[in-house]
Amino acid sequence: MPFLALLTGPLGKYAGYVALAIGLLVAAAGALHAHDNALRAEIQAASDRAIATAQVASAAHEVTALEAQAKANAETINRLNAIREATHAAPKTTACATSPAVRSLLDGLRGHAPGGPGAQH
Repeated sequence: MPFLALLTGPLGKYAGYVALAIGLLVAAAGALHAHDNALRAEIQAASDRAIATAQVASAAHEVTALEAQAKANAETINRLNAIREATHAAPKTTACATSPAVRSLLDGLRGHAPGGPGAQH
């Protein structure tokens, strides 16, 4: 029973204070740890939301760029179809560079309107 006498004596009172202080420190450390985890979770959620917003904006920008490229491709196809039609509609001749077909093709490729050198459409 000397142990019981030790706990009920003056030394036991100090041991109780030390145990209480250690218990309070452990509880405070646990609360701080839980608070840090909650704060990290909030920061991660905000970061995830920012990344998702950036990805949506990037996807919208890519869609806009693809639509612009499709429009440019359609305009190029229309311009080339006009050149092809003008080339096929020209009368057939045996002359090469001075033939209406070749002149029409070259005018179309240079961006000139068919029908005369230097004429802009």
